[in-house]
Amino acid sequence: MEVRLLGPVEVHAAGRLWDAGPRQQRHVLAALAADAGRPLTTETLIDRVWDEAPSGARRALHVHITRIRRLLEQTGGGSLTRRSGGYLLQADVDLRTFRHLADQASSLVLLGQARALWRGEPLAGLTGAWAEQCRRIWRREYLVVTEAWARAHLAAGEPEAVIAALTELTGEEPFV
Repeated sequence: MEVRLLGPVEVHAAGRLWDAGPRQQRHVLAALAADAGRPLTTETLIDRVWDEAPSGARRALHVHITRIRRLLEQTGGGSLTRRSGGYLLQADVDLRTFRHLADQASSLVLLGQARALWRGEPLAGLTGAWAEQCRRIWRREYLVVTEAWARAHLAAGEPEAVIAALTELTGEEPFV
């Protein structure tokens, strides 16, 4: 099972796409998945999902947590447990895979694999300050990886391999 954040928030398992629920539930899943393997307090999750938490935010969060646990059981992968005053998601996450591949930036193949994980705007469809901040940070990481990937292609004498990707990025990020 894999939670995908580098595009629309999705859950893939057993060779298929699973319904990750309505927008707010996908937001809770993304808030957990962004720090998979680390417990997050209820307060942190509420802050990530709601810029200004409504009076029923804690109850709504618990409902979403229950539904996400059910989804994880159905997919047969990952787990979501209550631990130390918070919630801990154990799951494969494309963001973690991207960062792992980026850390090994010496290989053109690994850099290409990291770039291939991007499926559009990260956290697409989610709103709020936390989602926007993640998009900015992750986009910078993507630009660093793309630059390293382009330099590796150029060093290998393959400039034609990077022209389309860099042209597209220049259109999106003209001042980078």
